[in-house]
Amino acid sequence: ADIDKWGGTELTGRDISLDLKALIDDSVKGVLRSLSDIGAVAGEDDMGLLDRIGELKASPTANTVLDRLKDIETAIGTLTPAASTPVIYNVTMTDLILSLATDCCSYTEYHILRPT
Repeated sequence: ADIDKWGGTELTGRDISLDLKALIDDSVKGVLRSLSDIGAVAGEDDMGLLDRIGELKASPTANTVLDRLKDIETAIGTLTPAASTPVIYNVTMTDLILSLATDCCSYTEYHILRPT
């Protein structure tokens, strides 16, 4: 395992690091393209990615985590501030995110196992 031999050729450490950088760059670009070309959309203009996210949020696919989050957001929006004292005490943002993520994952798994 000689580090100075890369692909059967004599290379310097600099050549190897440039090869690795190119490989990592190509990998990252490939991942972005595999995510429905979000990387390409965002590259067209500064608002491309935000526009795409807005479209997904406006009409999410049924029975997905995004759909469930939209339902939760809608339900929260219909609540009236009737309580004179706070309902949630000492809840950190991390606790809230974990709670929502757990609820969304359970909801999704339920619908995968028992489709409606």
